[in-house]
Amino acid sequence: MRNILTIFKKEFTRVIKDKRLAFSVILMPGLMIYLIYSLMGNMMTEFIGRVDTHNSRIVVENLPDPIEQLIVDANYKGYREELVGTIDDAKARLKNKEIDLIIIFPENFVELINNRKNESDPLASFEVIYDSTEAHSVKAYQEMVFFVNQYEAIKVEEALGYRPNYIQYSDPVDIADAREISGKQMGTMLPFLIIIFLFSGAMSIGPESISGEKERGTIATLLVTPVKRRDIAVGKILSTTALSVISAVSSFIGILASMPKLMADAEIESNIYGMKEYFLIFLVMVTTVLVVVGLVSIVSAFAKSVKEASMYVLPLYFISMILGILTMFNTTVTTSPIPFLVPLYNSINSLSSIFMFQISYVNIFICIVSNLVYSIFLIFILTKMFDSEKIMFSKS
Repeated sequence: MRNILTIFKKEFTRVIKDKRLAFSVILMPGLMIYLIYSLMGNMMTEFIGRVDTHNSRIVVENLPDPIEQLIVDANYKGYREELVGTIDDAKARLKNKEIDLIIIFPENFVELINNRKNESDPLASFEVIYDSTEAHSVKAYQEMVFFVNQYEAIKVEEALGYRPNYIQYSDPVDIADAREISGKQMGTMLPFLIIIFLFSGAMSIGPESISGEKERGTIATLLVTPVKRRDIAVGKILSTTALSVISAVSSFIGILASMPKLMADAEIESNIYGMKEYFLIFLVMVTTVLVVVGLVSIVSAFAKSVKEASMYVLPLYFISMILGILTMFNTTVTTSPIPFLVPLYNSINSLSSIFMFQISYVNIFICIVSNLVYSIFLIFILTKMFDSEKIMFSKS
């Protein structure tokens, strides 16, 4: 028992006395989890707040006076306008997000309700057109159906004897086709997962490639060879990049293959993308993994052991998760070029735009070029670290 306690004290003290290792093991996991979950909560609250405070823009035709009165009495803030032009014109406005909902009542809507005395009398009906991929449109649909339900409830209370249903609720017309619905779902989930898989691949290979050799002492033998240290650094980055890309592509194929079963209830289609989309996704993934591997390699060169390198990489991993979470609550892809200059965040936005069929070739080009520039800069830093005897020959 004494020997067990002695070994326990030795190992425990070693970690506690090493400030960097103690921070990585004790404080960083809780801190990162707190930040991630706090961010998710704040993002969810902000998203719900944006939807709740949005004043719905609704195009109506033949809005019945009783329902209009209920809307006025409720002090409803939504903007309503009469249908002008054709239904197709209104649908185009809905598609362009100029309005949130189209609701059409027949001219005899109130008359049908007032005349319904038994089961054989016709039901009143109305038509709703919305976009299921837009949260504001779904909210407007729910608001207007609420007022219709309220009106029907009042008529039921007024009825004497026979208490029928007055309104036939048909399924709303969704202007978003299956391709758009699937793209929306893919665009909110897959960029986040892809970035995680890119980091996972680099994290499993990068630390072993550099800090592993430092820990074993074989880096010294490699550095005294006639090979330029710059070539060693670039070679390690390229090999790690190739393996990380293979790992990420394998994971990506697995996601696409499992998505139809995983999201069966949501009617997700995974075969909606063509060669153009897959080519752009591949380009973004390759240039992104160059940045990821560059960051992991620099951290690995700084660390004294594989374990230490793995702990130092974790903050980068958590940051990538946070950036991925930021895009999960976006209803549309940003068109500003600025986010496409931010490392990692630019790749997540680019992937989202591709999956959602909102491709901006200029922004994707900016993303790819900026990733290449960042990669060259990170390789330059790594070569300078390889030239430093103090960094490369430090061992635990």
